Amino acid sequence: MPQKNRKRDERKRQIFDVIMEAEKPLSRREICEAIGLKKSPHITDIIEELVTERHVIKLQDMMPNGSIIYVYVNPKLLN
Repeated sequence: MPQKNRKRDERKRQIFDVIMEAEKPLSRREICEAIGLKKSPHITDIIEELVTERHVIKLQDMMPNGSIIYVYVNPKLLN
């Protein structure tokens, strides 16, 4: 497996683990902080891939100022 794919797979696994272990929905910023990285399009793409694969669920939340953010949650927390 090429090095680039291996790193992406490792990062995807890290993100998946953070979301699965969380007791509440997490924003992209919170996910990135948990894995020690800054929010980036690359990380967002990986998170969205997990959503597409139905490993995590994407929800909308509203901030106190009225802006909408996306949060990601372990499907088991919704049951």
